This record gives sequence, structure tokens and C-alpha cells, in this order.
Amino acid sequence: MASLATACVIAAVTTSIHIAITSPTPSPPKKDRLKADYTPFLFVCLQVLKGSIWVHAIIELAIALSHALALNLSARERLLSILLMDQHPHSRTISIPPIRFVAGLAVVIGGCIRWLSYREMGRYFTYHVTVLKEHRLVTTGPYSFVRHPGYTGGNLVQVGLVFWHGARGSWLRESDVYKSPIAWLVLVLCSISVTLTLKLYAERPELEDALLKKEFGKQWDDWAKNVPYRFLPGIV
Repeated sequence: MASLATACVIAAVTTSIHIAITSPTPSPPKKDRLKADYTPFLFVCLQVLKGSIWVHAIIELAIALSHALALNLSARERLLSILLMDQHPHSRTISIPPIRFVAGLAVVIGGCIRWLSYREMGRYFTYHVTVLKEHRLVTTGPYSFVRHPGYTGGNLVQVGLVFWHGARGSWLRESDVYKSPIAWLVLVLCSISVTLTLKLYAERPELEDALLKKEFGKQWDDWAKNVPYRFLPGIV
């Protein structure tokens, strides 16, 4: 039963990460982008991150379900030996200790906030700094609490996924995959993706506020007066 619960948590966390790092809308034309910070290199790193997240999840799910489905000992040992890359994997398994649970919870909460932001913004939510044709100022839903809820959710996901995959109980920690040079290359690209994304999340709100203030004038001023915080109500 515990293994089945572990599998459900893995699926929920991975789905939340996927939602949070997948643009809900097509990229606007280059001529309409006001800041070239979402570079092709970052895009490649992000795709590597997304792919590796799903590879990790599929392997972790296979290990968890091998216990939940009560495979015979010999078959399970062979499967674990392959997936954990260890000829003697008896003491290794996929689990969710407290630090991993907290990280996973942060990811799920962040993914939900991010999804609500996507839904409320609709076609105006892009991964590029831009003002679209017939753009309107969205001040409802999560945007009635803070001005940049998408970044709030995104930060929770980016920080959470680091601890989710880096803590004991994860495939990255329990297997010998780190002995492969290719695995280290993927890990470096994923780390770059997280670092650059967090950098964007820190820099963009001020730029976007200035852009929206210029575009909408008094309407933005009234919204900023009613919603003075960018990320967390009453804090920042």
C-alpha cells in the first residue's frame, strides 16, 4: 500500500513540474518580444530538464510499482538491478522521507498556482516579455492577491524539484546513474535551466510592472494600489 501511495505522489509531483515548465501558449513573433532573455540555449536546457524529469519519474514509478504489484523476489531483484544500476540493490529503494515530501508538496502547490495563473491570463501568458495585440490587464483570480502569481508558483516548483530529486529516496540518489558521464552532462544542463529560470523570475517582475504601467496607466496604478505585493500577500 505504501508503494502505491509513493507512486501516486511521484505522478502528482512530476505532472506539476511538467505543467509549470511548459508554456500554455505559442511563442509570440520575435519582433513583438521586448526582451531577449528566453534564449535558445535556455530553451534547450529546459527541454533536457523536462525529458529527464519524466525519465526519473518513469523509473521511480516502475520501482515503486514492482513492490506494490508484489512481483516474485527473483523478478523484482532483476528489475531493481537494472533500474538502480547495481548488482546488489537490496538496501536501495525509492521512498519519500520528510524532506522529499515537503519538496514534493511545494512543487504541487507551485504547479497549481502556476496553472491557475495560466488559466486566468489565457492567451496573454507567454514565456516572453511582450504586450500582445488588444492586450488587457488581468486583475482577477490569483492576480487579485499578488501581481505575479505565476512567478510565485514557478519559484516553488524550481526550488522544490531540486530537493525532490536531490534528496535521499530519489532515483538520482539511490541509483548509480551518477557514475555515467552522460548523466553528469544532463545534470549540468538541468542545473543551468533551474539557475537561469530563477534568475528570470527575479528580474522580470520589475520589468513587467514598468511595461504594464506604461501601457495601462491609471488602470495599472489602481491595481497596484489594491494589490501592492508581487509574490506573497503581506510579505513581498
